[in-house]
Amino acid sequence: MADFLTHLVDAPLANILILAGLAFLGIAIVGKISGTIEPSTSGRVMAGVVGVGLFAYGMYAHSVLDTTRARSKQPEKQAAGAQSQPVRNAPEPPKNMFIGNWKNDNPQTRGITRLEVRQEGEAVLVHAWGACSPQDCDWGAQPAAISAGSASVTWEQGFVLRKMTLTPDAQRLRMSLDSVYRDNRPAQQGREYFVKAQ
Repeated sequence: MADFLTHLVDAPLANILILAGLAFLGIAIVGKISGTIEPSTSGRVMAGVVGVGLFAYGMYAHSVLDTTRARSKQPEKQAAGAQSQPVRNAPEPPKNMFIGNWKNDNPQTRGITRLEVRQEGEAVLVHAWGACSPQDCDWGAQPAAISAGSASVTWEQGFVLRKMTLTPDAQRLRMSLDSVYRDNRPAQQGREYFVKAQ
């Protein structure tokens, strides 16, 4: 049931067109609706034409979205007759490249002061602390997605959505932080470097 509801929400315009088409078809078929809608014969014909058009275009739009989604989920197919090989993305970096306690190499930072990256089973968790006074603010730990040589982490903090990307850079971690505020403040981007804490 949850998959069905998610599917409906994924294509809101197509669903609205289908529902509007059904409503117009209902008016064309039923005609008079308890005194509030009383179309003439030509009005009922026009409602039928509009209903069929909206319904048909809504179904078409929905099928195009479904086909596009299905194609994006399938691996690329090899030439006919060739043995099928799984499609490989860029090699993932070893998770242990990120593991450890990291401190910002700028002691005067007003951003993230330290990171703790740990592995729990297959999951990699990133715990962050931001510069606050009298002590650093604990952002908590969030799971990281590791791919294409970097780890991505998202913090939902109510008034702001923060997306952090960690990338190994020699003996350091490069951190890019994008902050998107839900009020009228402009989005912010920052980059800082971290070294392993002793």
